[in-house]
Amino acid sequence: MKRWLTDVLSARRENFKLRREMGRKSRQVEEQHREIRRLQSIIIKSGMSCDRKK
Repeated sequence: MKRWLTDVLSARRENFKLRREMGRKSRQVEEQHREIRRLQSIIIKSGMSCDRKK
């Protein structure tokens, strides 16, 4: 019984660590997507300004 309980608790602890890591990764991915969209808009705007100069 005691062994089973320690296994369950260690699995919960591991699960918590994995969920926390997944949360961190998903926030990083969201930040990267925001940065990509920002850079794309800068590129598009600079392309538009180049078109006007021609």
